[in-house]
Amino acid sequence: MVSTLIKIKHTFPGLWKLVEKVNGSLFSLLYKNPKEITKRVIVDYENGDFKYSIVEKNDIPQLIAFRKRQKFEYLKYFDPHRFDKETLEALIENKAYSLMKITEKSSDTIVGYFFIRCFLVGKAFHGLITDQEYVNRGLGTTMWQISMKICSQMGVRMFATVSKFNIPSLKSASNATQVRKVNKLDNDFLLIECYPKKTS
Repeated sequence: MVSTLIKIKHTFPGLWKLVEKVNGSLFSLLYKNPKEITKRVIVDYENGDFKYSIVEKNDIPQLIAFRKRQKFEYLKYFDPHRFDKETLEALIENKAYSLMKITEKSSDTIVGYFFIRCFLVGKAFHGLITDQEYVNRGLGTTMWQISMKICSQMGVRMFATVSKFNIPSLKSASNATQVRKVNKLDNDFLLIECYPKKTS
């Protein structure tokens, strides 16, 4: 199913937009609002010099600039959606999405972006990227933790597609959650499912 959805997204963008619009409308009838849960969950997280918050429409120009700052080779594992004004506005309005950001407290510069894309079958997909200048500072692990808590409170299962060569992302996922490898996908990607970490 995941491979089919990925192919539709990349091969038939018009059809994918329709699928997402319908999915968002139906999802809102069956599940809790991911944005409202995000707002309640995310306030509990802080990481030294950084703060976490939901993406609003006035963040779009800075989010586009954040994406453009990253080197092409750094983005080879991260291509979840287009980063233009129209697309980001649609995702913010979509009731099956929750877009989040990390900003520096001192400057409000976006240094990390992550999101949850929910489907009406009770599954959610998590995607994230840290600014290339801010890696190895624990930001990725916290993004996984936040998304895991949101999905748990929504009552949906959390999945992600991660390249088997993207060791930092796989490591941060394992640091923050209990990871199960579900399947191998095309182009050396893995489908993983995440569960809350067991507490002793």
